[in-house]
Amino acid sequence: TSATNGVFRSDDGGETWRPLGLQRAGVLFSAVRVSTAEPRTLYVSASDTARMYLFRSDDAGETWEELPQAFPDLVRPFDFVVTATNPRTLYVSASSLRNRYMRAVSAQGYTHILHSTDGGRTFTARTGAGIDDVFINMDVSADGGTAWVSTYNSFFRSQQGGPFSKLALPTGNACVTRVGDVIYGCGSPWLHDWSLARSSDDGTTWEPLFSLEQIQGSHQCPAGTPVRELCPSRWPQ
Repeated sequence: TSATNGVFRSDDGGETWRPLGLQRAGVLFSAVRVSTAEPRTLYVSASDTARMYLFRSDDAGETWEELPQAFPDLVRPFDFVVTATNPRTLYVSASSLRNRYMRAVSAQGYTHILHSTDGGRTFTARTGAGIDDVFINMDVSADGGTAWVSTYNSFFRSQQGGPFSKLALPTGNACVTRVGDVIYGCGSPWLHDWSLARSSDDGTTWEPLFSLEQIQGSHQCPAGTPVRELCPSRWPQ
């Protein structure tokens, strides 16, 4: 559309918002990422019908720089996600809209993982062979040396700049989130025995935490809430 979209900031926990200097007509903004190493460094990803955009701010969003991007092998990109671990190191996941909805694997596959060490000015392809599935999410270690990528069906890891390799678990319904030195992953209980697990060795082994089969009854929320009023009478359904 031709509507103007933009980035906004709240300094009171979301009670009020003010527009920042990044406002564009016809551009859809997909993600805002704050560098964990330097909180004043922000990255914003966006796209329109023809291309992807990456913007960076080094002053907490007051001013913005549009970084040059050119990915000629991607056809109508549908997503552009930035994960920043320090002010100049970031990973990007980009997927093709055509492949996403046709469910057809092209020569490049569904998902492209790109890596930058100069604050997004240049990128190196890091996907390698094998990630031919739809991207779900990704995370990286605190030092940026290890990256994990989850797809609909598989879980991948890259260490010290090496290629991404598929790990044995999780399989199906994969996702990943890092908390300190521990990573948490989703899995499919129909393919193995857990829905949520954690790993302290970068995904090599997993400690099961929860399975959907363990759910007993509906959650007991406070009286007057929709969950309390509606769910007990419908359990199980």
